[in-house]
Order: sequence, then C-alpha cells, then structure tokens
Amino acid sequence: MSGQNVAFVLVLAGPLLRRLGLRGRWAVSLGVIAFFGLVTRWEPSVLRASAMAALACTATGLGRPAPRRRLLALAVAGVVLVDPLLVRSVGFQLSVGACAGIIALAGPLTRRLPGPRWLAEVLAVTLSAQVGVAPVLVPVFGGLPVASVPANLLAVPAAGPLMVWGLTAGSAAGVLGPPADGLLHLPTSWLVAWVAGVARWAAALPLGRIETPHLAALVAVAAGTALAWRRRPSFAVAAGTLVAAGVVLAPSLALALPSPLPSAVEPARGSELWRDGGVVLVLDDADGASLLDGLRAEGVVRLDVVVAERGSSTVAATVLLLRSRLAVGVVLAPEGHRIRDAHVPAEGGVAQVGGLEIRVGQTRPTLEVEISHRE
Repeated sequence: MSGQNVAFVLVLAGPLLRRLGLRGRWAVSLGVIAFFGLVTRWEPSVLRASAMAALACTATGLGRPAPRRRLLALAVAGVVLVDPLLVRSVGFQLSVGACAGIIALAGPLTRRLPGPRWLAEVLAVTLSAQVGVAPVLVPVFGGLPVASVPANLLAVPAAGPLMVWGLTAGSAAGVLGPPADGLLHLPTSWLVAWVAGVARWAAALPLGRIETPHLAALVAVAAGTALAWRRRPSFAVAAGTLVAAGVVLAPSLALALPSPLPSAVEPARGSELWRDGGVVLVLDDADGASLLDGLRAEGVVRLDVVVAERGSSTVAATVLLLRSRLAVGVVLAPEGHRIRDAHVPAEGGVAQVGGLEIRVGQTRPTLEVEISHRE
C-alpha cells in the first residue's frame, strides 16, 4: 500500500514533471518522494517504498531500468545499512514480505486465474501479498486471518482514490476552511466509511485463521504441485488448487463443527470464554486488543453475557471496545462499577445462558461467579 501511495503522489506531480528536463525531473521526483516520506513520518513501510521509488527514478534517469527484484534488494540493503534496527521492525518485515510476494507471484497468478483480467489482477496481488506476509504474521501474531483476503479485495479499490482525493482535497480544505472543507471532504468521509465498514464486516466473519500447521501444509502442497508440474501440468495445478483451498478453508470448517466437550478457553490473559449453546466471557484485566484477537481466533462474533469481575475504568474501556466490534448482550459488573449500561446481579442469583449456568457469589468489591454446564 505504501508503494501505491508513492506512485499516486508521483502521478499527481506528473504535470509538473513533464515540463522539466531529465535532470530536473529526477531532482523534483526525489523531492516529491522525500516530501511524502516527511508527511508520513518515515514509517518503516514508507522507507521501503520511498527507497524503491528513488532507485527506480534514478535507474530510469540513467537509462538503465532495473527489474523490481533488484530494486527491492537494493532498497532493503540501503535502508538497513542506514538503520540496522529496522530488521526487528514487524512493519518493515511485513512491507518487504508483501512486496516480495507481489513481485514473485502476482504475474504468474494473474495469467492462470480464471475470470475477467481486472478481477484476476486484483485477486492475484491480494493473494501474493498474503503469501508474502504469512511467514511474518503467523509466528508473530499467531496466525493469518482468512478474512483478510475478501477484506483486501473490497477495501483496496477504495484505498487509492481515498489517498489521492484526501491529499488533494486536504490541501485545498486547509486553505479554504469552513464550510468548504466539509464539502470537499465528503468523498473522503464516504471512502473512509466504506473501508471501515469492510473492516467491521470482515472481522465478524467466522473464517478462523491460518496457523503454523496450515502454513506448513500449504508449503508442502506448493512443493508437491511443483514436482508434479513436469509430468502432468494441468492435473498438478487443479489438484494443488483444490488441496490448497481445503487447507485454507479448514480453520472455518473447524469453527463450524460443534465441540463434543464444550469447555472454557482463555482467549487472552485475564479472560475466560465459555460456550455451550450460549457464549459467556468472564473478564478480569485482559488487554482489549489481545482479547479481540483471541476472540477472533476462536470465531466469536457475539457475546451473550460479559461478566466483568472488576468495575475499573480499564475494564470499562475494554467492554466499550468489545461493544464496538462484537454483538454484546448483557454485561454484569460489581457494585460501584464504571461500566456503562452494566447490571449488578443479586448475590446468590442464578442465570442460564444456553447450556451454561451462572451462579453469582459476592458482588463487592469484585464480582465473583461460578460457571458450569447444565446437566
């Protein structure tokens, strides 16, 4: 995405660049790239994209265009020499991996995917980028969400116009001020709302995520397909595609199958998830972002009951985050809580949620409950 943004900025500067000589065009292009980096605060992905763009401009100006693989290698080597700590930056690793995946796989996939060419190109770039980032995402974050593929397909077409219009209209809006700025940014707000809506929709999809065993299986499928290609190319592609699709869909199928022995799991430290006809989350002091990742990995899209053992402002913020991302039913909290629209249950009370039974103990200073499966 950073590379796409750099390209869009250079396209906007195109009318000026075409009026300049070769040296002037090269100097102004580097200036535009540097300006874009300053505006975006030289994030790791921007460093990689800016370095590649600067090298491409230089190579073209010298009359010696370089292949994308060489540009990527030179850009990575250059920025790492300047800042060796980038090798530990997850954002930099993801940017390099996505770019490498697109360079290596987007072309062959586009030629082989069925359907209209425009759709094949978008799908090929998305799949190639996901393959490139998988070796980083899986070990660092525990898995690669399968929902990221449809999410990218729907969000990427809006990302380019959003960047171009946001940059152009933002400059004009800053000069004109209200009420013109609001009118100028109406398309910006519509595009942002679309991307945000796609993110919420994809986050709620019960598709699971690709973890280390799935990644290893996909590598084995790719190796087997490559070996079988020499003897029976058409069969190798068809069989490899079918098996790979099965591996990718395996996490969602596993989530769809009912558990024979429903029991509590820990989606994040400081939390406990119970499922048996209903979904109950016991929340102590879990980190909100980690909790959302854990719930997403478990395929949870709704919470019938949230039991907040503490009523602190930190827990209130976590409950607010859950409500913004998931369908949350009743929230139970201790006396004196700071959680909006939460209820204090009666001590000794019993509630049934699906096949689960919630027994309330004390409600002050913390809320204590006992959850069990109904006989």
